[in-house]
Amino acid sequence: HIKVFRANGTLIAEIFNGSAAETLGVYVSVDDDTILATPMSSSTNTISTYVLYNSVLTPQQTITPITREIMRTVVTLDERTNVSANITAELFHNTSPRYILVDLSEQRLYAYAYGVEQNSFLVSTGKRGFDTPVGITSVTAKFAVHDYSWYYGANDPRNYSLPNVKWNLRFRPHLYIHSAYWHNNFGHVMSHGCVNTSIPDAEWIFHWADIGTAVEIQK
Repeated sequence: HIKVFRANGTLIAEIFNGSAAETLGVYVSVDDDTILATPMSSSTNTISTYVLYNSVLTPQQTITPITREIMRTVVTLDERTNVSANITAELFHNTSPRYILVDLSEQRLYAYAYGVEQNSFLVSTGKRGFDTPVGITSVTAKFAVHDYSWYYGANDPRNYSLPNVKWNLRFRPHLYIHSAYWHNNFGHVMSHGCVNTSIPDAEWIFHWADIGTAVEIQK
């Protein structure tokens, strides 16, 4: 039974995969805009393909490849009806069913598991000139404590040094979701590109997220 959800948990479409009737179920993965369903059976070497159009999952074909790699994930679609799991191949293989969305216009972070919202809280993203880049990446490292500093030159007002910052999730090189003890202005842009949160919120997301959890920044 294949179900497709928006990131907020709304069911978009569903279909039963007939070839999986005598198996233990199906593995589901994504290739471009096509949903692939592979029966959980070592004796069955087939992949059924479906395309989502106008909230209907339409069977396209059943293929029997000589070799295949089964990718296990939950199919999650965002509000633009694009498959959010369809990210770069390296990230795709490491992405857990958990998903973090940061909305720049709302200055708010949403945490989803299997398309169901688990938590939501205000954040502070990059101010003008230090904009937090949009796109889909993933958590690549976790640090319980981390130091942040940057030196632009002698007496440059942009210089900063922020030691002992708690609960840090890296989602791009030099960019993190992390706590901020130096301000309480969440809901407004404040950072040099990172995603600032309160200390309690940072601790929650730090322990909730895994290495490989998808992180999407959207406008």
